[in-house]
Amino acid sequence: MKNKFFVTLFLFIISFGLVFDLFINIGQPVTFDGPTHITNIAMFYKSLKEGIFPVSWTDGFANYGMPLGLMAQQTTSYLGAFLNFLVKDPLFSYNLVFLIGAFLSNLIFYLFLREYFSVPLSLVATFIFNFAPYRIINIYIRGALPEFFASIFLPLILLAVKRFIEKKQFFYFFLISFSYGLLILTHPFMIIIYSFPIIIFTFFTLLSDKENFKVNIIYLFFAFLLGVFLSFYFIFPLSAELKYFYYGQAKNHFNQGHFLSWENFFNPFWFYFYKDDIGPRGHFMKTGVVEIFFIIIFWLLFILKNKFNKEKIPLAKLIFYSSIIYIFLLVKPSNFFYQKFTFLGNIQHPWRMLSGFIFLPPLALCFLVEALFFKKKNLRVFYYSFIYFLFILIGFFRIPQLYGKNYKLVSQNDYFFTKENLHAVILNTIWTGKSEDYPVKKIKGEIIEGRGKLEVVRVKNNLREYFLLAQTPVRLADYTFYFPGWRVYVDGQKVPIEFQDPNYRGVITYKVSSGQHKILVKFEETRIRVLGKIISLFSLICFIFLYAKRKKFFVN
Repeated sequence: MKNKFFVTLFLFIISFGLVFDLFINIGQPVTFDGPTHITNIAMFYKSLKEGIFPVSWTDGFANYGMPLGLMAQQTTSYLGAFLNFLVKDPLFSYNLVFLIGAFLSNLIFYLFLREYFSVPLSLVATFIFNFAPYRIINIYIRGALPEFFASIFLPLILLAVKRFIEKKQFFYFFLISFSYGLLILTHPFMIIIYSFPIIIFTFFTLLSDKENFKVNIIYLFFAFLLGVFLSFYFIFPLSAELKYFYYGQAKNHFNQGHFLSWENFFNPFWFYFYKDDIGPRGHFMKTGVVEIFFIIIFWLLFILKNKFNKEKIPLAKLIFYSSIIYIFLLVKPSNFFYQKFTFLGNIQHPWRMLSGFIFLPPLALCFLVEALFFKKKNLRVFYYSFIYFLFILIGFFRIPQLYGKNYKLVSQNDYFFTKENLHAVILNTIWTGKSEDYPVKKIKGEIIEGRGKLEVVRVKNNLREYFLLAQTPVRLADYTFYFPGWRVYVDGQKVPIEFQDPNYRGVITYKVSSGQHKILVKFEETRIRVLGKIISLFSLICFIFLYAKRKKFFVN
């Protein structure tokens, strides 16, 4: 128990060390995606504060609002929003989510390592993983909170798969479903990137129990499928409604020219400036020289020796085959596959494969250290010396890189209103122009034709209530970008919406007859969203039912 406490404390210290610079500086770190994710947290918090759950439409994002709750990464946005109820600061909430992601990913990776290796070796491997270059880049250069947070779930899924096959315990079936569902909700791209190690490890672990191969594969299939269905409320509408955005007009979103060169693998230098990067540090992707050295030596060990403890064979094959796949997909010769297979191209940047690669060098190191020291007891002194040397080596090269180049003071109000679509212009709807080109309107409703008086009764993120006294037939505008689900009711009766008027492009307009009227403009569910929620709810009920009846369906 005492050892577990000190291990947990050590993991927390290195996790906090990784993000420490975010907490000691006043202001927002200047990163590429950080402002987007801080704003997501603020917008989700605002909706939740108004009693809107799940979050759907968010006013003030991209000027006249966007369905941010339907398109933004769910796990980090909701977690940050809930934290914001405690700290009342979206920026601090953002920093806390990074800290939580760092600690949980380290803790779970350590637990996975302990399935195979000793405590000292697992700790040094976790230490190396914690300070992987791509993790540092995601925090201090990219600000890629969801991608960073997703690193919790790959080792959790692998751990659950291993224990389910070996121990046949129902708990791990549910852990697979739960963690896979959360992975999708955290960042859908990661299910593609993490699929290689998950498939390889699962296949070879299944082979270790050939007698139950068919039964195990059926259980695992349904475990992963249940995870998909649990997240269906998000991924089904997201995929179905992408056609309403400029983003959805292209089948493949792969960006050319973002492959890694030999320099990205072997250049130890961190760029303060790189090409056109002025505000953030240089956006130069790195595998890490030490890390790529571990992989190359492991390849030699695997090919020339290929003699591992039977229990560790699935892990060794995971490292070998996954590292080859990742490195191939990081370099230019893989361009054909990104162009040919849309599911690959849609990760946009090949260097995103580094999200999966960062787990492999620490694992490879563990095999190398065992091959060097474990068979000879008289080398144990050298073993511990080598462990300490690795701590010092990685700390010496990586700890100086744990800093943000610039921090700027930003008013909290700026996170609750943005003229631009921070998720990129291509995520504007196809019937609107650039959101920043529209005039800012402090009052949502306005009479644009005819005479009358419009009184605002209530305005929330997803609805507006007005009282209208019209002297003539009038036409009104609600300064909200139209999206399927917006409906207008006049005295309880639905009226048509017009959103393609060139003078009010993409903005909700509607006509009302003369007289006194109560008007409700509301963002409601569509059939697609209702179906997604029903499938998720049904899956959750199945999840609970199977858990309650676990003794009947599962052999412990």
